[in-house]
Amino acid sequence: MDKDIVIRVCTGTGGVAAGGEEVLKAIKKMVSSAGIEATIAEGCSIHRVGCRGFCSKDVLVDVVIDGKKTTYKHVKPEMVPRLVEEHLVNGI
Repeated sequence: MDKDIVIRVCTGTGGVAAGGEEVLKAIKKMVSSAGIEATIAEGCSIHRVGCRGFCSKDVLVDVVIDGKKTTYKHVKPEMVPRLVEEHLVNGI
């Protein structure tokens, strides 16, 4: 993979209450099963982030590819396969 990918999942108080931990686990699982190396050495990293002040939109997930950020809101674990497939694998 030749792209720099960073995924940030809100795990502040509101994010955790909205299911942030489950979303984080689902993202880690899907990224791994999609064959995307989720290590900093390979250019992809997955991070927990604290409160961003938008709790009404939780769970927030940022996907940053080569510096271009897309923020998803109201993410649920069942939405993660589509997010990974369409945004990371297919580059949409």
